[in-house]
Amino acid sequence: MTDSKIIAHKGLIRAIEKGEAQVSLLDAEGCSGCAIKSTCGASNTTNKVIEVPVKAGTFSVGEIVELKISYRQGFIALFWAYFFPFIILLTGLVVFLSLNFTEAQAAIYSLLQLPVYYALLYFFNTFLSRKFQFKISKT
Repeated sequence: MTDSKIIAHKGLIRAIEKGEAQVSLLDAEGCSGCAIKSTCGASNTTNKVIEVPVKAGTFSVGEIVELKISYRQGFIALFWAYFFPFIILLTGLVVFLSLNFTEAQAAIYSLLQLPVYYALLYFFNTFLSRKFQFKISKT
């Protein structure tokens, strides 16, 4: 990854268990120039914890580290978290309206699709967590 193609945040290692470090984001100083800062969520929170796989003995609790992810992975994550559900919502609305449901019924049924979608995302969490992994490095 080149420096112009990554999203980076500084963090503090809170715990290391079973080969995973729990890293608390410290600040959002890298967010000012980021193209996806308005939808990311990292800049809006002060207590965001991210789990990152680490090798035993490489890092220690209390160490300040840098978390990196590529822009491409960031945009793909945004697609699955925000854009695809929006497409599901609009598609459902059009389908239900074309089946002669009332507008209120179409809206309700379209909205009821979203918990199903997010439940599927939850069940595929293991697969997605392998696909969207932060890289961790010492500062």
